Amino acid sequence: MKKILLITAALACFLLSPRPAAAQGGYFGVGTFSTKVLSCSFGGCPIGTIAIANVGQSSHWLTYCVSGGTASTVFIQLEASFDGTNWFAITEPSNPTSSPGGPFQGCQILEASGYFPQLRANLAAWNGPTLNIWYSATQTAISSDGLGRSGKASQPVTFVPAVTISNTALKSTPAALAGGSASIYEVSIFNPNAATVYVVITPVVNTSSGTTSAVYGVAAGASRDIDIPNGFQTGSGNSTFACATSPAGTGDPTTGCVVTIHLKGFGSVTSGTAQSTVIPN
Repeated sequence: MKKILLITAALACFLLSPRPAAAQGGYFGVGTFSTKVLSCSFGGCPIGTIAIANVGQSSHWLTYCVSGGTASTVFIQLEASFDGTNWFAITEPSNPTSSPGGPFQGCQILEASGYFPQLRANLAAWNGPTLNIWYSATQTAISSDGLGRSGKASQPVTFVPAVTISNTALKSTPAALAGGSASIYEVSIFNPNAATVYVVITPVVNTSSGTTSAVYGVAAGASRDIDIPNGFQTGSGNSTFACATSPAGTGDPTTGCVVTIHLKGFGSVTSGTAQSTVIPN
């Protein structure tokens, strides 16, 4: 009888005692987790990877702060692995090259979601004063909106605003729009004339013919705003825009048209995809 009581007591003690946290694939140890990954100064910041403790979380944030001045290069990302050999990025890179967004100062957050057996921070390049990096995670899934857009690292570090090109007296003589490929997001036209005019943008990319022209007709005395949410691409050569009395771009209107175009250099539009190159097949 005593042996049975002793075994029962020991089993109860085991079941009620605190259980250690296991890695992903086991049970969860904590609801939230936070740790300081790195604190270093210029010349003493190790370039390479830093292991991060893994306690089975599904939402991950890597916060990095530059203090004591500005940094010309901040290239860090959060990476994961299923086998400890093949690693892949699970966040956007903070800065794929030294040019977008620099110089950089203050704090930014890289965000990722998913269950991974192993995690690490990869400081691929750094040129600045003092750098501090923190990792935090929770068991709660990231909402569909994620962090506020203003808090994304892609905004202050890699985001490039649109360029505005305007001509208040545009006629059939082409005006320079962009050198090299660009993505056009909005075209605004006012026609002060008593007859229809046509705004012609050339060259633009056409999947069937390679390049062509974009032509927008505007009625007499009317305005027209053309919004292109995903943008359309101009040709690889120097692009131009003109306002004429025919769709072919010939014939001067009596009074020049008022035309405003918002665009981005094509390279800046695609810069956010750089992290895909580090994901192994």
